Amino acid sequence: AGAKVRGETRDGIRFSLEGPLAALGKLLGPVAISISVLLTGLILVWLAPRGADAVADALAAAPLASLGWGIVLALSVPVTGVALVVSVLGLPLGLAVFLSLGLWWLIGLTWMAWCAGRALVHAPRRRHLAFVAGWAIVAAVGLVPILNAAAWILAPVLGLGAMVVAVWHARLGTGPHGRHRRGARVSSEDEVEAGIA
Repeated sequence: AGAKVRGETRDGIRFSLEGPLAALGKLLGPVAISISVLLTGLILVWLAPRGADAVADALAAAPLASLGWGIVLALSVPVTGVALVVSVLGLPLGLAVFLSLGLWWLIGLTWMAWCAGRALVHAPRRRHLAFVAGWAIVAAVGLVPILNAAAWILAPVLGLGAMVVAVWHARLGTGPHGRHRRGARVSSEDEVEAGIA
């Protein structure tokens, strides 16, 4: 005798990847931002290692000033761009300012990741190790809804503000990484990076 299968059959039921694709779509943005921050940070630390140290020192020494200058920069740059566009004569520069806003946001977020990493991995440990530690924190926060939006707003402001404070100290020669005297000894961290410590 043949076997019998009991149960019901339903029409209109189909297999769909809509759910998994939607979940992956939500992760695509944070993952792309994390990769961009990683690449940008590695380039910045490699091209300007002493500048990176100055930014971390500026945020550690003057967090409120960094926040204040970051807010000023975040508000003044778009307003300046609008004024340049409205003036017509400054239209090319105004458009350039608007097109660069994303880059400045990325640089600010990257500097904040570096500062967070340097707070965990102190000198004279390698700079790239410190940055990767901070980047891991930023990447983890980026995967948390709502919290990532708050971090993506506040962190770039702090990072850019710390950069402004570091540049100001460098111009005045008041920061730990300001003007260098002739014959000044190379820092221990630079010796570690160069492999001569």
